[in-house]
Amino acid sequence: PPKPLHPNNDGGVFPSFRYNNNRNFWLEYSTPPSTTFPEYDEYYELRSTTPDPRPFFLNGDLTNNSVVEIPLGGTVFLDCQVAQFTSEFEVSWFRRENSNLHVLTIGHDTFSADDRYSLSFEKPLNWRLKIRPTLPRDNGTYVCQVSRHPPIILFTHVKIIVPRVHLVDEDRQEISEKHYKPGSTIELHCRVENFLPQFQDVIWRHQGEVITQGSDRGGISIKTKENNDTLSSHLYLATADAQDSGVYSCSVANLATAQLSLHILNGEEPAAIQSSRSVSIHHSMFQSPSTSIWNPGRLLALPLILSEIHPLVPLKTMPRMTDVACSLILSLQVHRFLLVIR
Repeated sequence: PPKPLHPNNDGGVFPSFRYNNNRNFWLEYSTPPSTTFPEYDEYYELRSTTPDPRPFFLNGDLTNNSVVEIPLGGTVFLDCQVAQFTSEFEVSWFRRENSNLHVLTIGHDTFSADDRYSLSFEKPLNWRLKIRPTLPRDNGTYVCQVSRHPPIILFTHVKIIVPRVHLVDEDRQEISEKHYKPGSTIELHCRVENFLPQFQDVIWRHQGEVITQGSDRGGISIKTKENNDTLSSHLYLATADAQDSGVYSCSVANLATAQLSLHILNGEEPAAIQSSRSVSIHHSMFQSPSTSIWNPGRLLALPLILSEIHPLVPLKTMPRMTDVACSLILSLQVHRFLLVIR
């Protein structure tokens, strides 16, 4: 039988392999000959055939660039659900302003000087950004980033819904003043645009005191109607008297307010009470075909008004007060004027 091969004295190289195959194979004396190294080969196979688990956004295709509408003064949670997240990665929130990114949170820590921002983690994988309370300046784009290589980002666009409150007349034109005769019924109309169910009902006030249908004054009725995102509230006060004069306001959840001054007329009553944002005075009333626009705000006699509003009108075209046989006085404020003829 053939004799077993033994390593010679030149370092454990089998002579037959060296000379016959031109290759050197070394033999470990402590273990049987082997061409595999289990620990190394297992790691190599894992690295070469199976990619590392990498975090990704859950439902990222559906939530990226989403728009979130939030009422003013409310609380908003911006979702960032990260699957396959491990401790070697970090989740950060930024706010984008033009081309700049402002750091809000990194991991569980807050880095914004505005304490309205914080991280509110929701198990098992939602890295939510919390903003409370919301302000108009919170409109904009927010970025959630996971620090893998390359980083992945998720955009969320926030729109803050701000109610717009107006006190209007019968033509839905905004007014800031109203006049009533003693004994008449006062009607004030408050119109709220961008109204959301999350907002509280309209609150009426007189001189800062809340008005309800059960107030001591009596004769109070409040009618409210909602149509899509617009709410209308009507305040009725029966049998007006001097005590009803003053400042009235309507507000929505203390977020937006409109107010006007209400006057109860005493003594001589006006021949006409009108509301207007600007008053158009036709010179044809005074035998002139031209027209000028009067910007409210002063108490002046008519000849001064005409010469001031339309300096191009020659003074000789202005009638003498004796020819008109009347005295015309305009009492003009921001949105109203009284016309008294006698």
